[in-house]
Amino acid sequence: MRSKHFKLTGTAMLLALILIAGFVPMLGYIPIGAVKMTWIVVPVVIGALAFGLRSGVILSLAFAVTSLIQVWYPGDWLGVQLMDISVWKTIAIIFIPRLLIPFVTVGFFRLLAGRLEIYIQMGLFMLFGAIALIDINQYWFLLIPAGLIAAAAAFFRRGWGGRINYAIAGMLGSLTNTVFFLGGVYVLFLGEPAFAAVAQQMGTTISAIGAFLTAIALSNGVPEAILAFILCGSILAVLEKLGYVDQPIRQENR
Repeated sequence: MRSKHFKLTGTAMLLALILIAGFVPMLGYIPIGAVKMTWIVVPVVIGALAFGLRSGVILSLAFAVTSLIQVWYPGDWLGVQLMDISVWKTIAIIFIPRLLIPFVTVGFFRLLAGRLEIYIQMGLFMLFGAIALIDINQYWFLLIPAGLIAAAAAFFRRGWGGRINYAIAGMLGSLTNTVFFLGGVYVLFLGEPAFAAVAQQMGTTISAIGAFLTAIALSNGVPEAILAFILCGSILAVLEKLGYVDQPIRQENR
């Protein structure tokens, strides 16, 4: 097991990366329509799986703080509108999804190590593939994560062992952030009278806001998840090979 000093150093480096990405405009948060895409979930996942759940929580908290600051600097239109409706609800949808990332990531990584591994992989493949085939003209890009999962399970399992599960855990951590954030907007703000005006400014109506947020989750969240799949899988596989992954997590997943 690596020393506590090593874990602190690694966590500090990832924390610095999150802060730089969070405060440099257009680096960590990229505006796409009404919401922003981000890759900052990647260092959170790496910290949680390489250095332990405590490190993951610290990094996810930093992620949430930078997301909150983004509302005012450099500025986030949707965040400002939601803050005007309810400060506490906005803080909740910013912090809760980020703080869930390390728990979901570590939890699924441990599930993937057991008998449920193949079932989770098959389920994700079928989910992405089914949604894409239902409307191939609109959701064809969902075949990309389905293909990645199928290829990983078929070609890399024997050579990489359980290391391919880092990629899947990273993807699920990214989807956690997307689903709980947009789901939180729907659940917490749908009943607010002022939210109808926000929906109108986003180009939709209050009755169609559910479908609108789902479309955002697919168009923005899936590319984030694909990026997390690739980066988390490759980086964590190398770190484990070098012996830089937290030993208890690694032992539980062999």
